[in-house]
Amino acid sequence: MNSTALDHGPPSPRLSLPIGAFALGAAATFAAGSAAFGPRYALILLLGGGAVLVCLLRIDIAVMVLAATAPLETEFSNLAGTSITKLVGALCLGSFAVEVVRRRRRLHFDRSHVVVLGLLAIAMISTLQARDEATAVTATLRYASFAAVYIILAEVADRRELVRRVVWALSLASTIAAYIALQNYLGERTVVATLKNSNATDFAFILVTTLPLTFWLLGTKRRWLRPVVIAMIATMCAAAALSLSRSAVVGVSLGLLVFVITDRRRVPLVVGGGILAILAAVTVIHSNPARFQNALLYKEKVADVNVSTRLDAWHAAAKLAADHPLLGIGPGNFKLYFTEATGRPPGTYNILVVHDAYLDVAAELGFVAAVLFLLYLGIVFARLWGVTRLAEERSYAQALHISLVIAATCSIFISEQYFLPFWLIGGLATAVWRSAREAAPPTAAAAAPALAPAVATVQHYDGAMETGSTEQRERRLRDEFAATRAQKQRLRQVELDVAKRERALQLQGAALEETATRLSALTEELKGRELDLATREAVMRSEEASRAAQLAEEERSLAARERELERHAAEVKRESEMLREERNELQRRTREVWSRERALDPSRQPGPGDP
Repeated sequence: MNSTALDHGPPSPRLSLPIGAFALGAAATFAAGSAAFGPRYALILLLGGGAVLVCLLRIDIAVMVLAATAPLETEFSNLAGTSITKLVGALCLGSFAVEVVRRRRRLHFDRSHVVVLGLLAIAMISTLQARDEATAVTATLRYASFAAVYIILAEVADRRELVRRVVWALSLASTIAAYIALQNYLGERTVVATLKNSNATDFAFILVTTLPLTFWLLGTKRRWLRPVVIAMIATMCAAAALSLSRSAVVGVSLGLLVFVITDRRRVPLVVGGGILAILAAVTVIHSNPARFQNALLYKEKVADVNVSTRLDAWHAAAKLAADHPLLGIGPGNFKLYFTEATGRPPGTYNILVVHDAYLDVAAELGFVAAVLFLLYLGIVFARLWGVTRLAEERSYAQALHISLVIAATCSIFISEQYFLPFWLIGGLATAVWRSAREAAPPTAAAAAPALAPAVATVQHYDGAMETGSTEQRERRLRDEFAATRAQKQRLRQVELDVAKRERALQLQGAALEETATRLSALTEELKGRELDLATREAVMRSEEASRAAQLAEEERSLAARERELERHAAEVKRESEMLREERNELQRRTREVWSRERALDPSRQPGPGDP
């Protein structure tokens, strides 16, 4: 189906006044309705309403906000049972509708739109026969929002400035998400680098599919922004590496391989990016090596379980796709069929998704939807491959192409068909493809009808006119030859500039290799210091243990001496008691003797020793 390329006119004056009146009325309504709750809430609601209005009137801002919410989706709590991405998607759709009406825009439709809308139609029909309709409706609404994103981007993302803003918004949001994930990892709030409410593999998928587009921003004309872009790339690389996602590693590896094969001149860029990623990851790892060891141990524990459960999930998805080939089991309903398809007893460990986007689509929507999904990817790949041959759009199309390669590869191991990257990349690719096709010069077949009247007129010229025409053609050929020679000179100068840049990049690569060598030496030195420190700590621990044993022995000796003294004191006390008793007995006997002597001799007076 051919694309219907139609221009749009200026903003409709009939709509400008109603929209302005609506803005004033909305502001007044927000202020008056919220005054009862206090000026703070009134101001918050007024600012929120103003932001919504700005997004409705500016499609570029709405698209930027939508791109920015994708990496941070799980950091927002659900509002009224709906995720923030769905709300922003609805706002973006409303803004697009306002844009179409205001500028009287006539839309473009081609075969990719048929494929996307066909997938949406199958999802809606499959929802009607799903076992859990609520889950199916939620998944279908999510797919509908991303289908709308594709249509909107394919329509409005044909302007380079808008594309650059969208990529900046997506890259900045991904950098913020990566920074939050690294803080969660270093603060031991998560085992690996990820957002609190997000799966580490899904989080890494967003980052690695954004990285090629962020690398594209290095070509910005504002050189002072390039260090910012490099810092963003380093942050995202560190977070993606510390997420320990194996699918992300496979996807990035294949993406780099395709990039090197298709454009060998960019090998220094690949090497530089790899070194930057390694440096960023090593820096974060060395900040807390024990934390990294714990993450690796955790990943090793769950690795075998993940492999076995994913194999079971793939087998179950293939079985369900064969049993329900037309409409599948319903969007998002795989978790209800997993135990049944694998023969596991109810209550055992359940898997929510297939962990393979292609099998997931086949199981939940049927084989027709799976073929449409693959056809969609094939169309986008073909369009990007065609645009990469154009000098003006080469770097941008290559970034989209590598992002799509990474997304398609990662989706072999994870279910990402209901996430933004597939549809964002597809919409941007369709827009740049349409823009390049419209800017291309007409072919001879297309120009033949327009040239037919001129040919008929030329056939009636006389000989003199033909001679003049020949002279004109000669002059034109001379001018074209001079222009061609000047163009060759410019091309030669461009080749010289490219050679200079290649030499500069080679020097930068050598400097980076030297830096890596110094880093390796520093790492070895740090390892030696760590070993020395560990040895010293072991000696100190041994000395402390010896001193502790000696102190314990002294304490035991003192306790024994204390017990001996207590025993001796008890003996002295007993002897003192015996002496006291003997003295008392002696005094008693003395009194008895004296009494007896007194009885014998009453006249006797008591002596000094008598009682």
